[in-house]
Amino acid sequence: MKHAFNLFFIMIALSFTNDGIYLKREKKSPLCGKISFTTIASGSYSGVTKKKNITISNQKDFEKIWEECYSIQIPQPKTPQINFEKEFVIIAFAGEFSSGGYKVELANINKKRRSMNVDVINTIPGSNCNVTSAMTQPFHMIKMKKKYFKKVKQMNWSLKEAITNCD
Repeated sequence: MKHAFNLFFIMIALSFTNDGIYLKREKKSPLCGKISFTTIASGSYSGVTKKKNITISNQKDFEKIWEECYSIQIPQPKTPQINFEKEFVIIAFAGEFSSGGYKVELANINKKRRSMNVDVINTIPGSNCNVTSAMTQPFHMIKMKKKYFKKVKQMNWSLKEAITNCD
């Protein structure tokens, strides 16, 4: 009887530890996995001619990049107010192209522990596509909840290419 009581006590004690046999389960953080976001702006024409992906965490930096992005447009649209206490901004600039038909899109954003994985999809026109002969500088700006950036130490940009089929 004494052994049965000791065995029962040990099993109960193990069940309250991380290594317990009965209550051991994988804990998944609610801040990991696929992340939803909202598009702030996107387009084919901007004042940013270099290909780059950036993150912005304050209104001052956002206003600066907004002004650069819309520097070729008159009048410039008013800079949106972002609540940087609760939100974070990611922007992809595709660079400059000698024709239309190009697009950049931020998609499939996932957080895994201390890293953020972002798919950047660059779409190019197919050989049979009719495109404008104007210079283009595609961009995509998004915002998401700042809580997802808590403890993020590394941004991983996965560059993907797609071709528009115009047949």
